[in-house]
Amino acid sequence: MKTVNMIAHRCGKGISRMSEIILQAAALLIMLCAALGSAYVIPFIRRTAGNEVMAEIAEWAERAVLFAQQTMQAKTGAERKAYVLKFLTQLAADKKCPITEEQIDILIESAVKGMKIAEGGTGGQNTLPWTDLIYKAGDDLK
Repeated sequence: MKTVNMIAHRCGKGISRMSEIILQAAALLIMLCAALGSAYVIPFIRRTAGNEVMAEIAEWAERAVLFAQQTMQAKTGAERKAYVLKFLTQLAADKKCPITEEQIDILIESAVKGMKIAEGGTGGQNTLPWTDLIYKAGDDLK
């Protein structure tokens, strides 16, 4: 009987030691997954979130340009642009979006051109949407 108890006692220690090894391996696996997640998943999420914020700022650029056009008619174009630039710069800062003044300027110019096209103006050269350019090029092949 003493032998059986001794074997059971040793097996019990062996089982607990095996459980301890399995728990340590699981903890190591979790740490490895966390490390990979921080290396790949978190930057992906940040890029995705950054794209959403950029899209939101682009939408606000269109709204701000339209607002400035409608409410600041007595002002010059440069004054309206300065107002919209200041507004979008503040919006980007509030959203913690790393956008340059040059990028904001491009958004403003794009919004102005889009507004002119929507009003029926030419908006400058190359005002056809790219899909129209494709169809026009395809017409030449007929």
